[in-house]
Amino acid sequence: MDLFAALELTYKAFAFAAAMAFAAGLIRGFSGFGATMTLAPSLSLVMPPTEAVAIALIMEIAGASQLLPRAAREANWREFAPLTVAACVLAPAGSYFLVTLDPDITRRMIGTTVVIFVFIMLAGYRFKGRPSLSASLSVGGLGGLLLGSTGVGGPPVILYLLSTPSPAETARANIIIHIGVTSAILLVLLWLHQVLGVVSLWRGLILFPILITANWAGARLFGLASEMTFRRFALIFLACVGLVALSL
Repeated sequence: MDLFAALELTYKAFAFAAAMAFAAGLIRGFSGFGATMTLAPSLSLVMPPTEAVAIALIMEIAGASQLLPRAAREANWREFAPLTVAACVLAPAGSYFLVTLDPDITRRMIGTTVVIFVFIMLAGYRFKGRPSLSASLSVGGLGGLLLGSTGVGGPPVILYLLSTPSPAETARANIIIHIGVTSAILLVLLWLHQVLGVVSLWRGLILFPILITANWAGARLFGLASEMTFRRFALIFLACVGLVALSL
């Protein structure tokens, strides 16, 4: 059986998906986030948004599994646990919109979410309030709704965690665990909604080695390359991906 026929993708569509998987892994490995923000809008250009989100989640979990052992040692569980619990509680409500809205609307929602948060990050915004349980639950809940409806729920949590006084390594570890756990929850929800099919799983498995290789390379770059320069480049790249998804 022809591989591309089995994956229900053209050669060009697969090449594009593979390139986006590599870019997502590189960004993910270096910064601890960005895989879903890259894959959800970009893959929605060559397949239905719900399938794009499902594959992005598979890739996110694959990347997180490689980074979780170290992240578990460096994370501050008290900081991210309320965020993660709140996100998991509200993700089911958001997932209803993901599976029921028109695909074009969903793709534009994904693109809009990515673009908004990329520009907020580029502007250097930081959460100015004092981290508290109520703030953590509110931010986590917002992240859960966005995750469920667009597959991109990390940005508000990332902004919040990067604003805490914790060291960069701790914040990165918190982000890795939060995104890994919440991505797994949404993947289960999509399976319950019967969105996660055999073709989606095969696509995810074929792209898995590409993302893992890039994820490893990105993790090695952390601490070697200029964090500010790499992050700015990654955010500009994500903005371009989001704008393309938004405009089509």
